[in-house]
Amino acid sequence: GPLTSAEVCHWHSRLIGSTGHALPDVIDLSKVTRCDSSALALLLELQSKAANEGRRLAFTSPPQALTTLAILGGVDGLLGWQSTELESSGA
Repeated sequence: GPLTSAEVCHWHSRLIGSTGHALPDVIDLSKVTRCDSSALALLLELQSKAANEGRRLAFTSPPQALTTLAILGGVDGLLGWQSTELESSGA
């Protein structure tokens, strides 16, 4: 479904705001149908939280719109998505 500012608030509370809630090692983004820059902000914050815990978090199957936003924002590398890899894979 969508991952825009309204949904990001929900996911932020669920994944970051709750104490004792462990992040998964992999987050599959294949079901994201719409997104905006707030989705990138959430993913970057999740990545930061995982790094602070000494863990690595992977985001798989990002939709084209999200990868485009990440590339344009210059954060694709921070999310583990290299723009050249995405272009060659057709993502």
